[in-house]
Amino acid sequence: MCKVLNVTTANGNKGIELYFEGKPSADILNRLKAAFFRWHSGKKCWYHRDDETARRIAAELGGEATEQTEQTDTQKAQNLKAKAQARRIAPLWERCDLSTIPEHPKRLADKEIAAQVRAHLKERFPEVKFSLRCSGYNSINGEIIASPYSRERIMKDRRTGEPDMYGYWQNSPALEAVLAYFDAYLQSYNYDNSDYMTDYFDVGFYGRFVVASKYEQTTATAEQLEDIAAFEAADKADKERKAAEAEAELIRQEAERKAAVEQADREREIFNKRSAEIYEHITIEDLLEAEQIAFTCLESASGKQSTLREVVDDITKHAGKDKILTDAIISRKIVFNNAGDYGFFCDNLLEDWDFLKGYGGYASEDVRFKDYNEYMKLTAEQRKTVHTFLCKCIAVYNGGELQFVIDPEGFSYARYVLMTTTSTTEQNAADYRDEWKAKSKQLSPFYFPTPISEQLAKANLQEGEQVTILMLNGWTCSVDTARGKLIAATPCKYAQYKDAAKIEYIPNGKRNERYFYIANEKAVIYRGNLPEIPDSLKYTTISHNGAAIMQAVNFAGEGAADFIKTAIAYYAELGYTPVLDTVQR
Repeated sequence: MCKVLNVTTANGNKGIELYFEGKPSADILNRLKAAFFRWHSGKKCWYHRDDETARRIAAELGGEATEQTEQTDTQKAQNLKAKAQARRIAPLWERCDLSTIPEHPKRLADKEIAAQVRAHLKERFPEVKFSLRCSGYNSINGEIIASPYSRERIMKDRRTGEPDMYGYWQNSPALEAVLAYFDAYLQSYNYDNSDYMTDYFDVGFYGRFVVASKYEQTTATAEQLEDIAAFEAADKADKERKAAEAEAELIRQEAERKAAVEQADREREIFNKRSAEIYEHITIEDLLEAEQIAFTCLESASGKQSTLREVVDDITKHAGKDKILTDAIISRKIVFNNAGDYGFFCDNLLEDWDFLKGYGGYASEDVRFKDYNEYMKLTAEQRKTVHTFLCKCIAVYNGGELQFVIDPEGFSYARYVLMTTTSTTEQNAADYRDEWKAKSKQLSPFYFPTPISEQLAKANLQEGEQVTILMLNGWTCSVDTARGKLIAATPCKYAQYKDAAKIEYIPNGKRNERYFYIANEKAVIYRGNLPEIPDSLKYTTISHNGAAIMQAVNFAGEGAADFIKTAIAYYAELGYTPVLDTVQR
């Protein structure tokens, strides 16, 4: 069965068209071809002029004839216009709205991303010619090649506005909006989990949309010109709206700022009045050195809490292994005589109080070092053996009872607040200092090298003397040992070091002299040929299941700095004292 149409063209010619539901059989196709029927690829039918042969074949195939008149040119034009209006694109202002871009999958293949982006942009911006390429190296780059939107070459320096022979390209608002949409839509498929602080990069792809260097502005149609004019009007209105909103926001912020300043001034006035009353009511007692008190095992907050409640909360939070306990020597007492003044002070610990200024700090009675500079030269392990305490602290009393201790660290606010614990004791500060001074005398002393030039002058090394040299080599991270006949040990300047020495000697068993410089290196020089350091100190045997499996080298690598100290201690047991020693320990 087939459908038969009797067609009459606009010129009056008549014909017959045969429409089959599926592909006809080979026998029917042969009969159609024998009768000179032709295939119409556009209409998907077999057609022939209206004659006896065509009508006979149509009747034999059992089709029902239907009359149809071909459309006139006017009808065709009207239909085309209706179809064009049906698929008419939206205004440019709407098409460039970035808020309409949806979220997209972030881990698609580059080619799949390019295909989807290309299809969307072609449909949304049919008037724009562009290219989108995948390089194969995790990059997708696009160029806008041509469009009816203008671009102007400005022959000026972009920053100064001075005439410039190279100039720069300035996109029209319409082209800039189109470019922004193109790039934003492309990036909607991208992601960036990189951490640039650690040089870790994890992105979907690299690339963006740009305007081609050989961009071509095509001739705009009347409709496109109207669309561009509407876009520019909307863009101008949008910019004016945003400018008005920004100005209104600035006015609002300025009003808030003024209100905040006025409020702060009122609060400051209230505070000054209230604090003046406190200064009149409190008792400030500066303690003489013999009267100063030492409190032990005080618990310290982490610092800069604005109220006493925050101090208690902070101490509670760090209870346990993070608990911070310290000792403090009191040089001043602040006694509050009524609960109101005390409560106001406790709620304003970070305000400036004249009675706190210049107090606080750290101290130690350890006799093994003489000043702060020497203390800073100690290693972390050495500092653990040093007892420090807070000094020149302020004790706060209310109603005759101690409430807390303040270490302002020289500032005029309560930088650190310390509370008493069940382990807190009170004693005379002088007795406390003497006690810790005596304890430090029982500990192994620290050695701080004196200037190299002074050590050499005191050693008075002579040419021809036999010497033994140990030096920690910073390049190889190992302790080098040398024995030989000294030629000269001369104080000098070396590189950026003003205090250095040049050591010249002839190694035992050699004829040619050698030399090296001692500046910032750790080195010791002994008179005479000292015995070898035993292997038990040079190496450590590592065992597994009772069996020795390897030997670790102590004089190289991480243990080199400790080995040179071990060597000095070994020679000290044998009665040898270095004449030059720059190893701090």
